[in-house]
Amino acid sequence: MLANNFIEEKIPQGSSLYYSFRTTSGDKKQAIFTLFTWFKTLEDIIDIPEYQVAEKTFAWWADETCHLQSDASHPISQALAPILKQTQLPQSHLEKICTALQSNLTTVQYANQNELNLYTTSTLSSLNLFIATLLLSQAPTQQERGAIEQLSMAMQWMKIIRSLRADCLRGHI
Repeated sequence: MLANNFIEEKIPQGSSLYYSFRTTSGDKKQAIFTLFTWFKTLEDIIDIPEYQVAEKTFAWWADETCHLQSDASHPISQALAPILKQTQLPQSHLEKICTALQSNLTTVQYANQNELNLYTTSTLSSLNLFIATLLLSQAPTQQERGAIEQLSMAMQWMKIIRSLRADCLRGHI
């Protein structure tokens, strides 16, 4: 079980995510919060101003993610490993998410909608598919996957709009 201080840092009480899963049963809620804490930890690396530090941090997390089932050292990873085993969620999807998020260090903009869609499918859609699998206790159907991907795209657009000012100040636009 992941310590509450990690979860509260990434999913503060009062946030929309916190309230979204508040009524979810204990084990499922803990699994979702752990997964989202892992995701937010990686996502926050993008905001590290020193490129070399961010690059080394991502490299460390990429290695850590590859070793979730064997010798994970970070408390978030250690909490995530039994969730993957219990739910049979593929670790390769987490590795894909990590790689896609890491690409943010070198990709300041996407050339077209297809590139943005690929990024969103690799990150937010994959995360949301994990959450859906946890909630449904089975893999989503093809129709559910399509709906999850559409919802993820809408969520990604909201994130882009919400971060326009910060991205502009960083020179990403």
